[in-house]
Amino acid sequence: MPLDPYLEQQVTALAGVTRAQAAADPALGAAVSALYRGQGAYAAPQVAVREEWADADRTLRARVYRPQGRLDGARGALLWLHGGGFSHGSLDDHEADTVSRELCARAGLVVLSLDYHLADGTTVVYPALHRQAAEAVRWARAHAAGLGFAPGRLALGGASAGGNLALAAACELRDLGEEGPHALLLAYPALYRRFLTSPAHEELMAAVPPVLRFPQEELDAMWDTYTGGGPGTPYAGFEEADLAGLPRTLVVLAEYDDLRLGAAETAERAARQGVEVETHLAAGVLHGHLNSPPTLAETDATLERMAAFLTAR
Repeated sequence: MPLDPYLEQQVTALAGVTRAQAAADPALGAAVSALYRGQGAYAAPQVAVREEWADADRTLRARVYRPQGRLDGARGALLWLHGGGFSHGSLDDHEADTVSRELCARAGLVVLSLDYHLADGTTVVYPALHRQAAEAVRWARAHAAGLGFAPGRLALGGASAGGNLALAAACELRDLGEEGPHALLLAYPALYRRFLTSPAHEELMAAVPPVLRFPQEELDAMWDTYTGGGPGTPYAGFEEADLAGLPRTLVVLAEYDDLRLGAAETAERAARQGVEVETHLAAGVLHGHLNSPPTLAETDATLERMAAFLTAR
């Protein structure tokens, strides 16, 4: 379908703009940020929020969101990882804070938003990030009673690079023979290190300016920072990954997104390998639409789909 009218208006002002130009020109940078501002006033749901250390060494922070009222310990939980190309993003972004508040309120879940350490290409690189996610799974399950959820009902999810880390953690826990999450929630995940396209995709993306696209050179830069350029990274890219044995999974696909084709291929392969997979096409929106508040219609629809998935069983 066509781009959301609000996004179409914003994208028009960025015609032909590259990432380098947006980084160098504050006005263009502000125009990119405006894409995710959304329309109208937004009031986040009121939920209880506190912070915890999600590891024994007290180096890994998690922000815990709990529904209002007394918790009975029988509800589910979600461990959530924001996006940001492995090297950006924070717990205060819409993609972290707003998503966590909304899913907490809509699904009645305990949500733990993980402040994983950001890759810097040298000292913080693969496999640190996804192993922090795996460690947080272990920690959350061990502390489920105090956090207010049933240990067998812990889902794991993330957006963009966070979706990659969630899938990587689930695969490594599976391969170690450890108990993993009971469900996976991957929102427009960054799963392929190679650029995938097709004539139909290029026709669709013709109106999307370069600053909002992910050509091979952008993917190379992102993964080089994440992996430090080193070899031996089996849980970094998922082009040929064995996904058998993973839990039920929801994959959100943003329509106007260069990462969509790789995520869709991964979902199809997982289904062929016996994983129970659902997909949600977020129509008319760009990569990263969860960085917009749910005043954007498809952000609201995506959050509803995610909440329904998490509460289905």
